[in-house]
Amino acid sequence: DPDGSIFHYNGSIWTNELSDTTAWMEFLDIYGASATDIWTASDRDGMRHYTGAWSGSQYPWSYTINAVWATPQGTFYIAGDNGYVWRFLDWLGLWWFRVAGWGDYQSIWGTDDSDIFVVGTGGEIVHYNGSSWTWMTSNTNRDLLHVWGLSANWVFATSVHNNRLYHYNGDNWCDVDSGT
Repeated sequence: DPDGSIFHYNGSIWTNELSDTTAWMEFLDIYGASATDIWTASDRDGMRHYTGAWSGSQYPWSYTINAVWATPQGTFYIAGDNGYVWRFLDWLGLWWFRVAGWGDYQSIWGTDDSDIFVVGTGGEIVHYNGSSWTWMTSNTNRDLLHVWGLSANWVFATSVHNNRLYHYNGDNWCDVDSGT
């Protein structure tokens, strides 16, 4: 929501949980590990964290945070502009990676702490194996907006243009016609 609001659905009605009237912001992504551990990403002021009440980021952000995701082990990752990916071990502990990408990262997903995919502008896809980041050949220069999968060898990325999907089979990425 461009006015900085977060809404919650309780099964019957929507309520405004947070309204930030101090600055215009747009929440770009949300991820919840539980009912009391929810993170948002935004284009200004970084992020919000819910642990029973909403709180703001504790770090000065100079980049847009486009995506947030957590491993099954509970480690949160966020991805953003200028090739940055951050890793949170807990709310007060922050590790960050400069993945040295040339563009903006739009989405992040993985199976666990040793198998993470990040996609972004210009068809950029990077993969984290638990110790280092590697660039993958995406076979496109189109901007990739989302990445999601079922396993390490069944991953999909979506493109902004021409309703294209890209599938990773564990060895390489290939273009898949979405049929739409």
